[in-house]
Amino acid sequence: MSAGGHPFRAVLDHVAVVVPDLAAARSAYAKLGFALTPVSSHKGALEPGGPVTTWGAGNHCSMFRNGYYEILGITDPTRHHSHVDALLASYTGLHLVALGCDDAEAMAERLAAQGVPAAPVIEVGRDVPYGSGTRPGLFRILRVESGYFPEVDLFYIHHVTPEVLWQPPLL
Repeated sequence: MSAGGHPFRAVLDHVAVVVPDLAAARSAYAKLGFALTPVSSHKGALEPGGPVTTWGAGNHCSMFRNGYYEILGITDPTRHHSHVDALLASYTGLHLVALGCDDAEAMAERLAAQGVPAAPVIEVGRDVPYGSGTRPGLFRILRVESGYFPEVDLFYIHHVTPEVLWQPPLL
């Protein structure tokens, strides 16, 4: 999702609820009338410069013309999913607020200049169902350090491949 062509302008990109049972949540949301994407697991390096691996967390999304609603949960308990575990230890529900930006690195510099504590930008992706196969969805994530906004996990997201997520049949 574009933030309007300006690296410092941020827009609400998406929010995410974190659930302990992704399949049950998908069923419940479908009964409420949400059109949801097929499940998709996240990928990324577990440490800076490390190899990209499939994580044990993933989602279903309800895509809108501007933004989306994410249902996040564990897709494989044998793989990395500690962030989801930490959020679920607090409660099930809305945890994540993502602000879209056009340049995560420039946003990181701006936040640092304003004294906002943020983690380094990371590259994250997931194989997104596309037609009869999948295509890589790629993102750059800038997470504001926990505690700065204790009631929410706030991060900035730069969609590298927005055309993969916002497919017309899914809107």
